[in-house]
Amino acid sequence: MDKQKKSPGGAEKLRLKKLKSLEVEAAKYSKLTDLFGAVVTAPAGASAPGDERVEAYIPRQVQGKSSWSVQGESQTNSGSPKTAPPEREKAGESEECVSPNTGSPERETAVESYECASQITDLFSQPDQRNLQSFLNDHPQQKSSNPVVQKVFCSRDGTIRRWLTYCPERHMLYCFICMAFGKRTDSSLFISGMSDWRHIHQRTEEHLRSSGHRNCAEAYLLKSASADISSVFGGSQMSAHREQVRKRRQVLERIIDVIKVLGKRGLAYRRSENEAAYTLEDHTVDHGNFLELILLLGKYDFCLKEHLDSCLENSKKLHLSGGTRGRGSLVTLLSKTTVNSMIDAIHHLIQENISSDIKKAGMFSVQLDTTQDITSQDQCSIIMRYVSDVVHERLVAVLKCSSSTGQAFVNMLSEVLDKMGLSKTMCIGNATDGASNMQGQYKGFSSLLSAQSPNQVHVWCYAHVLNLVLANTTQTVIESGSLFALLNGIAVFIKESYKRMNVWEESGRNKRRRRLAPIGETRWWAKHEALKKVFGFFGKPEDGSVR
Repeated sequence: MDKQKKSPGGAEKLRLKKLKSLEVEAAKYSKLTDLFGAVVTAPAGASAPGDERVEAYIPRQVQGKSSWSVQGESQTNSGSPKTAPPEREKAGESEECVSPNTGSPERETAVESYECASQITDLFSQPDQRNLQSFLNDHPQQKSSNPVVQKVFCSRDGTIRRWLTYCPERHMLYCFICMAFGKRTDSSLFISGMSDWRHIHQRTEEHLRSSGHRNCAEAYLLKSASADISSVFGGSQMSAHREQVRKRRQVLERIIDVIKVLGKRGLAYRRSENEAAYTLEDHTVDHGNFLELILLLGKYDFCLKEHLDSCLENSKKLHLSGGTRGRGSLVTLLSKTTVNSMIDAIHHLIQENISSDIKKAGMFSVQLDTTQDITSQDQCSIIMRYVSDVVHERLVAVLKCSSSTGQAFVNMLSEVLDKMGLSKTMCIGNATDGASNMQGQYKGFSSLLSAQSPNQVHVWCYAHVLNLVLANTTQTVIESGSLFALLNGIAVFIKESYKRMNVWEESGRNKRRRRLAPIGETRWWAKHEALKKVFGFFGKPEDGSVR
């Protein structure tokens, strides 16, 4: 009795499964014999064993694509030649067998045709000018069952990237527009073949924004001028891009105007919190001067309102997705990066205009002084004076000081002049205070600057001189010192109690100058303001607060 047949094991099942899948995949492709045309041989009796013949193949259409067949040579081992197809016999066509040693023109033509066909066979190489139209007819090729490849063909806004073409044999992406109209020396990966599938979306966006791709796209549009642009790109991709650029420029114009207003008023731009785009719909919190003005303009400006709604929606999605901290790839034009970039751009434009005016004037003088801000950082201001039709005095830089020596100030001034494209030899004078680091004979700012600009003259700032004279005079005369000490004591006494301040405000005649302030030790104008608030102007005592 026959033994019962055993069922295949796990390894055998896996092997049969792989074999079946290979057969299914093989059935999707054409056979190798289908790629070649008819074989034409010499008449009967014209060939012998060992003779060579040329098999001529003609171009034919395979799967709806332009495919070129190959012309090659093969050796026969049999003396019986193959007969030509019946169609060729009916047409009365005949071919001659060419011996490899004859060197006839027919053989040279066949070899040239073979070389030309071999070049055209590769559809994913840069075409020649004569094959350009055929290349454009064969692309794009976007048939693929790979979901990763299919996702690359679609952009974020839903449009199809018609400029991408895919080679399944090499598993590479190409930009057929850049292949057709790009330079031979171009080293773009989308011409030689993009295979970085790990960062394929990022590389695709970078190539789309590149200047080389835009130039090639314009050349493609000019080439296809007779065709409908919408049919060329399968939609309004280029027009949508231009519309997006136009809208963002309009938004940027409004943002620049807000930045200029805040800078003109000397107001702070930001806050330390509540600056994320997804928080902008919460009107109960303070978002800072910049964002609050943007939100106010958005209520009355449709273009800005549309941009804010889009940023708010995208920022919410990014925030709820639990991604990494930051805005990611979201461009809102509302971040501190954009504000800082705009401020830097405005700063450079102002410096360029001042530099142009100074070059026309031919000479300038510089004023330089330092002071501490509320964070106890020493800030140096550089002011330039020049004459055109009138006298101009322009602030060109405010820099943080890391050192207060004369050489440090000379280096700081040199950096500013180099950025503005000005020569130190154009400087004919400098005005500073009387500190030793400014007026020192050997290592002072003025003496070190004179070594680089011999024609410049140092001037002790008259405002500083006048302030020192008046301050010292008021301290030297006993009556004057007693007067200002009394005014300072009154200001401190009244300011320490709100009840005393209310009595002072009610008893004062001038409601515009009711508040008293302590007198500074080094500024004459503080003493002058104290005198005005109590006694009024000279000849106008009614302006004072004392009855």
